[in-house]
Amino acid sequence: MLPHCRGIARAADVNEQPAITVPYVVHEEVPAPRLVLMEVTLTGYCPCTKCTGKNGPWNKRTTRYGDLAIVCDGVAADPGVLVPRSRIYIPGIGWREVDDIGGDIKGHRLDVRFPDHESALRFGIHRKVIVGVLVA
Repeated sequence: MLPHCRGIARAADVNEQPAITVPYVVHEEVPAPRLVLMEVTLTGYCPCTKCTGKNGPWNKRTTRYGDLAIVCDGVAADPGVLVPRSRIYIPGIGWREVDDIGGDIKGHRLDVRFPDHESALRFGIHRKVIVGVLVA
């Protein structure tokens, strides 16, 4: 049978029991993800009212795509540039996921989420940073 076709396999267990019929699907080869480089401006933000403009308990705030904002594993990006849930590698920071948008985030700009306002301010603005975007 061709490897890309659906079919039925016959399998016998180790105790020489009668063979049973098991359906299987062999998946077509999926291309390996690749890293695309992009030049961006990086800024920092946190879940506080000053950064988000939202009121209420800061530890219960969510990102645009439903993640808890207190978990600092995401970035805000322009959805016209990077699709939601894209994986981004930022030198010196590591892997982050696009899980938010921001009113001021336009074009090739990423807003990196930090746990507190001081850390976001300390991060500052970084221009012309080359980041890697994981593309399937």
